[in-house]
Amino acid sequence: GYFTSLQAASNLSDVANTGAARANLGISGSGVQDPLNLGIAANYDANTSVSTGAGAANTGYYTRLKSGGYAIGNIVVHVSTTGGNISVAAYTTSGSGTSAAPTGAQLATSTAVPTPAVGASPVSLGTTVSPNLNDWLAVSVDSATPVLVRVSSGDSTAMLAGLGWSQSSAHPLPSTPASLVAQGNFFWLMKGS
Repeated sequence: GYFTSLQAASNLSDVANTGAARANLGISGSGVQDPLNLGIAANYDANTSVSTGAGAANTGYYTRLKSGGYAIGNIVVHVSTTGGNISVAAYTTSGSGTSAAPTGAQLATSTAVPTPAVGASPVSLGTTVSPNLNDWLAVSVDSATPVLVRVSSGDSTAMLAGLGWSQSSAHPLPSTPASLVAQGNFFWLMKGS
């Protein structure tokens, strides 16, 4: 509808009050899409309930961004138990709704690196990118040793298709994810910095 096309417009030049339109749509500045006013590229919001958990060895986990357009050079993960190696990446989206997936293009990726220290730790992407709203952040682990903070979810994986995916044999993260499985329990908290 009208508001969807407004949000997709790059300059809103045909709208009489572009400042108000941008604010109502969560678009601040040039290219930033932030309907929740998070102020960062993130896959969670302030009301997120969290827990911890270990992923499966050599598995990649992908979650959609709730805000975007911010320049990032790192992906921050919150480590509860360190050990083994991880990799992180940012991807563009393809598809929409429950068919949305991180199969557009890889924007940037780290190599496999030792899991950082306990706490909120940045992992370098090696370059600066600006993923958009509904693009994807991803993390992969090489073993079940690293424990990361994640969104508490008991939701059915079928209900979360298009929001989170996992992929086996995906460490380090691949340039194009494939053979994705809807993921309901491993929405790792990630943000750009």
